[in-house]
Amino acid sequence: MAQMITIWVVVLLGLERFIAVCKPLRAKVWCTHRRVRMQLACVIVAAIVFAIPRFFTQTTKVTVNSCTSETTARVVASGLGKSKEYSISVNTIFLIIAYLVPLTLLTYINTKLITVVRKSYQDQSKLQHYRSKKSLKQKDKLTLMLIVVIAVFMVCETPVFINHLVYIKGYMGLPHSYFNVVSNTLVTLNSSVNFFIYFLFGKKFRRMMIKKFSKSKKSEQNHVFFSSSSSQEHPQVNIHDKIVSLDPEIEKKEISRYNAGC
Repeated sequence: MAQMITIWVVVLLGLERFIAVCKPLRAKVWCTHRRVRMQLACVIVAAIVFAIPRFFTQTTKVTVNSCTSETTARVVASGLGKSKEYSISVNTIFLIIAYLVPLTLLTYINTKLITVVRKSYQDQSKLQHYRSKKSLKQKDKLTLMLIVVIAVFMVCETPVFINHLVYIKGYMGLPHSYFNVVSNTLVTLNSSVNFFIYFLFGKKFRRMMIKKFSKSKKSEQNHVFFSSSSSQEHPQVNIHDKIVSLDPEIEKKEISRYNAGC
């Protein structure tokens, strides 16, 4: 379920950038916060609905040892989970929805974005105004960052798609086990590598992260400095030490006045 949501979120990001670059006049109408929230909600609901039948593919089997009266519970496949027709149909639908359609869309989107970026770099030499050139460069960097994100995603997810195809046909022996480990490793890598891509290509993201960490470090240093300064500049004073040299009668009055003030 989480993997399907991740895949379609990347597709939504690619579509949003595709519209912003290739259909800029329609971007303000199609790429609004309300539409994005609705799209994310639809993806989450669809992923949950698709995952519901999987909760019924396993059941708990309780066995009682007649000699020791010990009860043991095991998770076993239910009738639905043992059904070969169900397994083939669900895996086929999953391959189409979670891999075939998204990878096809992302291939088309990435091809279009690469074409637009190449054309914009060719047009930059014709620009005369510095600000326009700078603005175009920033837009190209954002598009280039998303191209890299999609490319990494496709490289990491394609082996999983192949692995599912092999799984439908059946276990293929030791090579399949090795390939399964590699595909799972690539999926894990894809889940963690986007941060570094954003940090490398996103100037604003990089600036915000550096500012965030430097601010928290500076705040911690200031806290330690002021705590030590405060303890040095304002040491605790004992009232008895302060008035020990006074006359006994005056001392009693001062102590009474001090206690009354507290």
